[in-house]
Amino acid sequence: MKVSGDDQAEARAALEGLAVKLLQAGKRRGRGRDVGTDIDGLRAPARPAPTPSPATGTRP
Repeated sequence: MKVSGDDQAEARAALEGLAVKLLQAGKRRGRGRDVGTDIDGLRAPARPAPTPSPATGTRP
């Protein structure tokens, strides 16, 4: 898909206008500060999921 320079400029101007409106409304862009974590929190995604129950076929 080819986007012309005029379309890009128009989209960029629209985004900048929305950013100004957000700032005027007291809203901030971005996700804010990161929360602190510990070793257990870092390892949590790597923990194996529980084995499904053979009787129901669902996880406990």
